[in-house]
Amino acid sequence: MKTITLSGHSVADLSEKINQSITADFKPTLAISFGSVKCDLVAYVKIFNDHDIQLFGASSAGEFINEDRKEESIVVLLLDMDPAAFAVYHQEADFGTSFSAGHKLAKFGLDKFKDPIFLVTFSMTINGEGVIAGVHDLIPREKIFGGMAGDDFAMQATYSFTNDQISPSSLTGLVLDGDKIQVDGVAFCGWEPIGGKNRITKSKDNIVYEINGQPAMDVVKGVFGNFYETLENHDVLMGAAQYPFQMIKDGKYVLRAALYSNEDDGSLILAGPVEEGQEFRFSVAPGFEVIDDTLEKFKEFAINKPKPEAVILFSCKARHMSLGPLVEDELAGIHEIWGKDMIGFFTYGEIGMDIDGNSNFYNETCSLVMISEK
Repeated sequence: MKTITLSGHSVADLSEKINQSITADFKPTLAISFGSVKCDLVAYVKIFNDHDIQLFGASSAGEFINEDRKEESIVVLLLDMDPAAFAVYHQEADFGTSFSAGHKLAKFGLDKFKDPIFLVTFSMTINGEGVIAGVHDLIPREKIFGGMAGDDFAMQATYSFTNDQISPSSLTGLVLDGDKIQVDGVAFCGWEPIGGKNRITKSKDNIVYEINGQPAMDVVKGVFGNFYETLENHDVLMGAAQYPFQMIKDGKYVLRAALYSNEDDGSLILAGPVEEGQEFRFSVAPGFEVIDDTLEKFKEFAINKPKPEAVILFSCKARHMSLGPLVEDELAGIHEIWGKDMIGFFTYGEIGMDIDGNSNFYNETCSLVMISEK
């Protein structure tokens, strides 16, 4: 399987590059693409129909291609994968129908392949954990990877898309045939918890009202002080990326980043759902060591895995905000491990697998996917 990576800031620029990439020796059948909402994504998705290329993608909060970090651009990975080895799925969905959307995606996959493997993108109206649960209901040992679409941190509307379909309330899936395509992946974060355990005592979906029986913001202020400022109609937690919650799930940690606070009721709006009674620990901003730790874990993971033909990375925007320019060192280090074509985007949440093969919805995490033909 051959691959080519492209990037650009306009539809015309990318259309020309795609035309130039198609030769007698390379006729792509699949495009994986992520792009800024400041580009004309509606016009962009239609380009691929002219070349009979299936499209899977999402809007982003920053993009990367190999070692290079982009802003307000579109990145593309073109593959000449066997058309019989993949299928693309798109469905309108929202928070309340996330389980159903995941269930329908799983059924679609099982109708296509005996061993389906899923890459997904979805708008911020979707519950990532619900999608996983819906897939898991039909496929208990599911392989699912992906990311919540972004909008350059405007937090207004995010999009998943395929050919002629782009929506701010949807789920898009790329389903791969596990009998023909080798897919491996893992998610790492590197954050270390601090302090003792806390308990969420009142919550709904992704809104935390009380921690340890007290208003959530009172508890956070007691630990970290006033680390937010009011912007427009939201109390945006400017330091939230540095202080994610480490939710304790099945004895392991899954990160949740706080996005907004509500001064009226002292609640916190997180970037993913939580449950009443769930325990967590706070964590603090990492330094160089978090990058070293993450890269070392990816290197260890790669030792016994086949060398991929392409790599896709879903990395959290909150992680980018916390690491700042250091995130470019992380991207370079990940690309260096395999030296293969790699694209990805900064997400508002990531779906990936832990080292034991369990699927989770994360924040502030790198979820990596390696793809090759068998």
